[in-house]
Amino acid sequence: MQAHPGVGSPEIHRPEDRLVQINNFTAQESADPAGLMVLRFAEPLDAGTLRALCDALVAAGIVDPLPGPGSDGTVHPEESAEVVGLPWRPPGADHADTQHRILTALGERFAVSTAWFLQAPYGLSPEIRSVYFPESLPAVVGQDSAAGGAASAERVSRSDGAGSLLPAWRPVEGDSPFAVEGYPEVIEELDWYDFGIAVKLGGTRLAGEEQVLRAFKRLWIASYGEFRHEGLSYDPVHRSAGFWIDRWAFPGSYGATVHHLLWIVRSLHEILPLVHVRFRSAGMGQKYGALLGDTGHCLILAGNPLHDVFRAEGEAAVSAWTESRTVWTVWNAEEIAAMLIEIVGEHDPASPDEAGTAIRLAERAIALDPEQDMARAYVLFALVRQGRFDEALERVRDWERPRPAVYLVKTAQEYAPDQVAAALATVPMSGLSAWATRPTVAFLIRAVVEYAPDRLPSALAAMGETPDGIPELARYACELAYHHRNFAQALTIYDAVIEAPADRMTPVIYQEALWAVQTDNNHLPVQPERARRYLRASLPHGPENPAIFYNAACVWIELGELEETLGCLRRARERGGSRGATMTR
Repeated sequence: MQAHPGVGSPEIHRPEDRLVQINNFTAQESADPAGLMVLRFAEPLDAGTLRALCDALVAAGIVDPLPGPGSDGTVHPEESAEVVGLPWRPPGADHADTQHRILTALGERFAVSTAWFLQAPYGLSPEIRSVYFPESLPAVVGQDSAAGGAASAERVSRSDGAGSLLPAWRPVEGDSPFAVEGYPEVIEELDWYDFGIAVKLGGTRLAGEEQVLRAFKRLWIASYGEFRHEGLSYDPVHRSAGFWIDRWAFPGSYGATVHHLLWIVRSLHEILPLVHVRFRSAGMGQKYGALLGDTGHCLILAGNPLHDVFRAEGEAAVSAWTESRTVWTVWNAEEIAAMLIEIVGEHDPASPDEAGTAIRLAERAIALDPEQDMARAYVLFALVRQGRFDEALERVRDWERPRPAVYLVKTAQEYAPDQVAAALATVPMSGLSAWATRPTVAFLIRAVVEYAPDRLPSALAAMGETPDGIPELARYACELAYHHRNFAQALTIYDAVIEAPADRMTPVIYQEALWAVQTDNNHLPVQPERARRYLRASLPHGPENPAIFYNAACVWIELGELEETLGCLRRARERGGSRGATMTR
């Protein structure tokens, strides 16, 4: 069977290839190319057989040694694999025939039906090569080749003056195998801070497709010189993926950057068919969800065909489209809800007509995806902007969900400040620990103090039980006391904080609580019971922070306890050096 030539490379014929179709196998196209080999099997390979194939390819010098388990490595076999991507070592011209014969033999032995081969020059960073392609050769040297087929090449300049060619693909309107959204506008709008593309897969899911996607991501990243983060997010529910990089340096123009990534996804399409791609940056959930303990899939919306339907035919066409059978509508309503939210966001909530349309679309999104709190937030925002706060309040009560209630408080602060207390009443403080993040606690404690101070004592216990709630409460108490001189509220908060378990506290919290309870600072009458409670809780932590002893001495002297005062000063000097009688916040 004929092997398919690469861009600008001589065609290689192998009449003996009767079982394995080999696509784009060529000798090295630059002095040090990053290579990718993707194998599709006639029958699924179990993990053991796949490992045996990989070991044979490594032993033959065809692929790089594979990283160990647990890394962002090359192969993470599933129970079976129908397709796999490996870091290929493109051969020199004098070794191409030998490598081809070995590949053909191994392909027949392991029932490989199709093999694809891709090459791209490395970027500027040796660190990238050491991580992803540890056995690679020296830096890229320029080499010209003619454009051909669906792909071309774009010359880029290196800092040392040498040039190299990056493979590139430019979609032609009406002649692209899949829809491309955001091109060519992305070239003008490109942001070095955050760059990426989302792809929607078509066809039948193959065992191993996520691993192949990650292999393509590595090939793409190999051409970048410097970056902060990069990654690939895979959404198995909707069969979509997002390639992304941020704070990056690329050895070429913005056009070369975009067309190189398009070459990556166009090449991916030959192996895993795509129906839609969309230039888009990665959201925080994609980048950091796993680090924050989110083990679920992150929805990656790789396009919005519903947007075109709405723009061309109006709101009435939305229902018909969502009930049709397309690659977008057969999987999960979550994707359609996300499309609706994008459309909703283009409407002006200050305009009665636009707000009415957007509210209806947002409600449709909520009906499709009951977890869609972003749609609820828009409904609340539009209602408040229209002066319909009572309706917004009723919606929150009907939904019985905490996050929209918090959003209503935030919206009321800006557009209906006289209604903030009513909005706060809808926030379920009793169950705060089950859903509130630290920023949410920080926001709520400030809102309660400013707009509903009578609720503060009852809310403090719930806030203190949230993750990181105690440090956040203590931080705000210190801010109230030290910067706003609102010692009454600050001490109410410290009362709830000071008795917390020690593993939820830090020594500086005890230090600052003792500073706040001092009459010399707060100008309130001496409060012996409160002061002694603060001392009992704080003094055991003095050895960790001698400032606690100094502040405790101030409290003791206000209580008329001279011996205790002198004792604290002695212990402070023993622990903290010769600071005299200096007192500290």
